[in-house]
Amino acid sequence: EYYTYYSQPEFTWNKIRQLNRNPLLKDYPGADGMKTGYTREAGYGLVGSAVRDGRRLLMVVTGLRSSKERKEESQKLLDWGFRQFRTVDVYNKGDKVGSARVWGGTLRSVDLVLSDDVRVSLSAQEQDVAQLKLAYKGPIMAPVAAGTKVGSVRFLVDGLTVANVPVETAEAIDAKSSMWSRALDSLFIMIFGS
Repeated sequence: EYYTYYSQPEFTWNKIRQLNRNPLLKDYPGADGMKTGYTREAGYGLVGSAVRDGRRLLMVVTGLRSSKERKEESQKLLDWGFRQFRTVDVYNKGDKVGSARVWGGTLRSVDLVLSDDVRVSLSAQEQDVAQLKLAYKGPIMAPVAAGTKVGSVRFLVDGLTVANVPVETAEAIDAKSSMWSRALDSLFIMIFGS
């Protein structure tokens, strides 16, 4: 929502005209922000943003010796990012990612599905080593409504989380009406775990 402000070439307030010093806005297709900076200690820097084919990249450079070098290095970094990384549709909302044991329910387990689409930007090498880790607190106690958020799926690359998406129950499961059946479920969980 703020990118319209970041991409303005100039701004006047209280009769003072300020020019946007972001060099990417004029010379880099799709650039729309964000902030330039300079201090004697840190040199020239830029937090930049650009959109290409519906994909946004953010970049940060600092410690550069001139505004010309800031512009050149920023453009190189964005070009490299757009060239090396691809946004991948990993999963869609509603895709099954596992199942969970249900305690005291008319069914013994319920499918777990994603609450949202999962899109991540990965390099070609990372696409081959991405991992999925499902975590939920179980067993789930019946009754449970369809769409109940019960945990999450983390998508990891080299041990680092690149996406974390809630998981929910795919269907409703009623509680067993028989206390005897619920007692057997409790015994089963105590002996064998969830």
